[in-house]
Amino acid sequence: LSKKKNTPISPDSIVEHIKTLEGVIQVEFKDTSMMDPPVSMPKNSMMAQNGMTHFRHSRISDISNPEYDTDVGHETITLVLTLIDVQGRENGQIKIKMSFNYLLKDIIKLGWWQSDMACIVDQKGKYMAHTDMTMRGRHYLGGENDPLELMILKKMASTPFGTIRSEGHPPDMVAGFYRLEQIPWTIILFAKGKN
Repeated sequence: LSKKKNTPISPDSIVEHIKTLEGVIQVEFKDTSMMDPPVSMPKNSMMAQNGMTHFRHSRISDISNPEYDTDVGHETITLVLTLIDVQGRENGQIKIKMSFNYLLKDIIKLGWWQSDMACIVDQKGKYMAHTDMTMRGRHYLGGENDPLELMILKKMASTPFGTIRSEGHPPDMVAGFYRLEQIPWTIILFAKGKN
């Protein structure tokens, strides 16, 4: 709702506002409601019913997992917000495409990408990004049955951060991971255990 009490905000005005936010590349609204006004309704009421009125008390019921995309010439993240009405029926979706680098700008500033290898994975271990060119073509952490990666996946399931060492004294590799709070991804940094 707008600052004026009980004044509904149209989906178009929400989209226009989101477009002004830093890091946002594209925003789309899709009306997914199946509401058909009764035939006996006057024309003006039908417009109100099909226009802003049925979005007046909408709320966000779900936010999709971020979807990583490199096909558009630059790396982006897409989120879909699902809106529902007071009866719990879906009545719209807002699709937001954001710059991947903008989302991670503070992490990149810290210089974490300077480790031997850094990557970001989703909750299932799917690679969202990585710095090691030898990883091209790999889609999941642990997909090659690497013992260290499998240990990381197991530990990620039970704790939001931690350090894992491969076998050996000193270990061949050491990995640290941290689950982000804003988006359901985990950053993993790998470094050689031996100099």
